[in-house]
Amino acid sequence: MKLLFGLLLTLAVFTACRNNPSGAKLPEQPSETMLNAAGLPADFVPFYRQFHRDSVFQMGHIDWPLSGKMANQVDSGTVDLQEIKWTPENWNLQHEVDFSTGEFVQEFEPLGDVMVIERIRTPGSEFSLERRFAKRPDGEWQLIYYRDMYESE
Repeated sequence: MKLLFGLLLTLAVFTACRNNPSGAKLPEQPSETMLNAAGLPADFVPFYRQFHRDSVFQMGHIDWPLSGKMANQVDSGTVDLQEIKWTPENWNLQHEVDFSTGEFVQEFEPLGDVMVIERIRTPGSEFSLERRFAKRPDGEWQLIYYRDMYESE
């Protein structure tokens, strides 16, 4: 049962992250969580918005091959994380998530002005995904790490 819930939750997150129904308006401002997150670098929020709204920009702001972990179905009762190098060929574009529904919670951990760790999780459970963004030497932000939605122990 736990496995079924995990798989359904993963599907829901990927659907929420990937799909923007035709005609649906994205909010003009980042989520309230983001606006209230203390210590985010000033240039990160505009980057974050564009990263999710512009697929060409997104693909150009990922450190390929992207390090990370992917949820892997080991058997009918076990899901494990495996190390992966995401490539443009196996990458699923990331889109904004509507956090106002309460279905997911977003947390940021800024590390100075050069790195931001983002975690998106389901409230009341241990399912989460993680993305890490870092500032390049040219001052542009990029995604440097992505871990699939997974149930932490």
